[in-house]
Amino acid sequence: MNTTIRATSIAILLAIAGLLVPSVASAHSGELDKFGCHAGSQPYHCHTTPPAPTGSVAERLAAPVSASSPSPVGPTAVSGASSSTSGTGLWVAQSDGAVRVVGGATAFGDVGGARLNAPIVGMARTADAGGYWLLGRDGGVFSYGNAVFRGSTGNIKLNQPVVSIASDSKGRGYWFAAADGGVFAFGSTYRGSAANLRLAQPVVGMASTKSGDGYWLVARDGGIFSYGDAVFSGSTGAIRLNQPIVGMAADPDGVGYWLVAADGGVFSFDARFHGSGVGNVAVGDSVTAMVAHPGGGYWLITAKGQVLPYGAAAVSGPRPVIGVAAKLEALRTAAPDTSPYNRDSWPHWIDADGDCQDTRDEVLIIESTIAVTLSANGCDVVAGRWVDIYTNQVFTDPSLLDIDHMVPLANAHRSGGASFDTARKSAFANYLAIDDALIAVSASANRSKGDNSPDQWLPPNGASHCRYATAWVDVKSQWTLTVTVAEKARLAQLLAAC
Repeated sequence: MNTTIRATSIAILLAIAGLLVPSVASAHSGELDKFGCHAGSQPYHCHTTPPAPTGSVAERLAAPVSASSPSPVGPTAVSGASSSTSGTGLWVAQSDGAVRVVGGATAFGDVGGARLNAPIVGMARTADAGGYWLLGRDGGVFSYGNAVFRGSTGNIKLNQPVVSIASDSKGRGYWFAAADGGVFAFGSTYRGSAANLRLAQPVVGMASTKSGDGYWLVARDGGIFSYGDAVFSGSTGAIRLNQPIVGMAADPDGVGYWLVAADGGVFSFDARFHGSGVGNVAVGDSVTAMVAHPGGGYWLITAKGQVLPYGAAAVSGPRPVIGVAAKLEALRTAAPDTSPYNRDSWPHWIDADGDCQDTRDEVLIIESTIAVTLSANGCDVVAGRWVDIYTNQVFTDPSLLDIDHMVPLANAHRSGGASFDTARKSAFANYLAIDDALIAVSASANRSKGDNSPDQWLPPNGASHCRYATAWVDVKSQWTLTVTVAEKARLAQLLAAC
């Protein structure tokens, strides 16, 4: 599982701001290695030019920009994120300077509502997670909590805009990278840059090593540049990408890193692969940030604020519901669509990430309370332990479980999904990004539910009703589905009791 996948993205944004330092970079020579990179001394540069659909969301977000061009992201798009030291909380920064607190993270402040000279493009936390910096596209730095301002490029005329930031794990300061590969160091030691190289594609992301004595830069084509004690572990140079790379994250164990593409595809190099966002990102959205979980795993975060957890992030990380009452209020009421429904037109249980485990098995793996047992070929789950929230029963045999679509496919069809094309229907039918959008439950309970809405059926386990109503609203909100008047009233009653 140490390879590819796709998802929607734009960039993992880690540390922040710095003083311009003359860049030094050696020329490349020699043959290309197995990754499509020039062998020899650092920095390493790996070449590939991925096709990106003209005019697509991913293309617009990841396109190279000049210092005078408009912001490549919208006024409220997510532009960076960072996690608490425990991994139970996240900070999510928007391009307008607002910071959203997710889970157990502490709010330290933001610049939301202020008139900015340039949009926010990155975020990085301090070594002890007692504060964070926000980085503007012009190199301006905003410090919060115990984050100490070390400097910025606010008064320097940049050749290319700043695109990413990484903090020093030793607490000395931070670096940030510009689209042309220039690196700015403030407090931390300057280790080199790619500014003197002829880049095939602009730099889009940056990550620092565990020791704080080095960093990597990643280009839009997946080329990797390593400096200081950062070890080159590979690139996507030999891979034809469906969407451009938008960022990277370093494995907290200090071995390897991940790259993420605009479509959510994740590429692992000497770091364990935990999953991909391909197929889990809503149409019209794209991944804009990647954050490593301190216990192993990562989050992918989209421009519209969707948080996709993988590995330890899916177990212990924040997976909150924010503003569910407001989401319910915003749902449009409409009479059900009575056009014919065909379940076969909603492709489900696909293998979106190519690891031979289909969506059913992925759900069983995620929801088992113990490590699952897989078949000899590693593709099918044959044993584990699951608690059915509908009945509060415990199961160890997966053959007794159904994977329930929280909003049944037939209900989705009646609620606006009839107009979805096949790709969107498949994305809905295999959607893993929202808690309980797909859930392992007893076969008997699932069949009792059928395609009924909450005003027609609720789980026999009353303790699950709040969770059930919340997930139902989340799914309908995410996919812009409608509700009936009776359905909306019942959901309001359920949520009022939470």
